[in-house]
Amino acid sequence: MTIEQSTKKQFIAGAKCPQCNQLDVLVFYREDAKPVRECVECSFREVLTEEEKQKNNLQINIKTI
Repeated sequence: MTIEQSTKKQFIAGAKCPQCNQLDVLVFYREDAKPVRECVECSFREVLTEEEKQKNNLQINIKTI
């Protein structure tokens, strides 16, 4: 597997899953240049499109350490 084939996933510290309500189980990654958040404990998965981002006036900031 090359680096291009692997998807880098980052945990979202302090975030609670809206479906199972567990803390620190959400990961963030990009799929086809769209931001995705996904729970590692249940089936919750959300792909945020540009239209949804603008409609909800959301901003996603990722800080890589």
